[in-house]
Amino acid sequence: MNKSSLYGVGGGVALLATAGYFYAASMGVEAFEDFLYDNELDDTVRYGEVDYSPVSDAIEMQDVELELVLMDLGRGGKQQVTGRLETLLIEGATDDHARRIAFTGLLLSTEPSKSERKENMLYGLLAEPLQLVRRMGIEEIHLDGSVAYDYDKSEKTLDVGLGLTEQKLGSYEISLSLARAHKLLDIDPDTIVMESMMNPAAQLEKIGRIEFVSFDARVEDYGLIENLVYIDSLSSFDYADALNNGTPLVASTATVSREKLKQDMGEFLDDDSLDALNSFQTEGGNLSVSIRTKRPVPLAKLVDDDKPHRDISFEFDR
Repeated sequence: MNKSSLYGVGGGVALLATAGYFYAASMGVEAFEDFLYDNELDDTVRYGEVDYSPVSDAIEMQDVELELVLMDLGRGGKQQVTGRLETLLIEGATDDHARRIAFTGLLLSTEPSKSERKENMLYGLLAEPLQLVRRMGIEEIHLDGSVAYDYDKSEKTLDVGLGLTEQKLGSYEISLSLARAHKLLDIDPDTIVMESMMNPAAQLEKIGRIEFVSFDARVEDYGLIENLVYIDSLSSFDYADALNNGTPLVASTATVSREKLKQDMGEFLDDDSLDALNSFQTEGGNLSVSIRTKRPVPLAKLVDDDKPHRDISFEFDR
């Protein structure tokens, strides 16, 4: 076979591979849109463009508008999450056991109107943090985030990850590992909210059988802690003394007593962890938190007599 024939065959294979890729991609988008329609979610998630990658098994949407109703109370209104996203990415789109959902560009006002609070339950859940951020002079926050899970059916273990970043405040990552996670399958997501309200003890009993394995968190502070410490020092300033005696208005970094921290947490933390936590509380910066167990502990027994279970250890690091 001469070179021109080889080039022709190679070009034909490449063309077929490319055509196959785009056919699989188009079929993936079609399957995704059918899923939304079949589950009556086509009004819940609206988007401008959507692409599917068969290689990474990922769906990516642009210019997304959410209207996720968690509970319809009839005349009492709806408990829902609304908002606009720049992008929404679903990795592991066809995998029920391992999936990651990431978003960018969720905007929230730190001083929402009455109609915004009524329309979006996020404003109720985040009321106090948003008020703190408002006191820092920030009118709007820009959130990027992700949630991921990986369920091992044979081992009955579940790993969950959460991430959240705000450009002016900080970045937060959390990972949690659980054993006997198959107990979660006994919980019906369509009725969990109502059942929790009607019979919270039964729901807690189900969840309590699941076992805790480990927890890790990482905080990268972009100035939030420093600003909060500054605001706290302003709030404790003696204005009467300033007016009567001319004391200058100076906001200084508040100090956190290491001895007080040791008294409260010394039973669970070593000296290095105490130093790391103390420095973070006064200076901000970065902080890592690790919680481990010698053996899995049922969630219902994580705390005994107001103290962490004996098999649990804590570590803080900067």
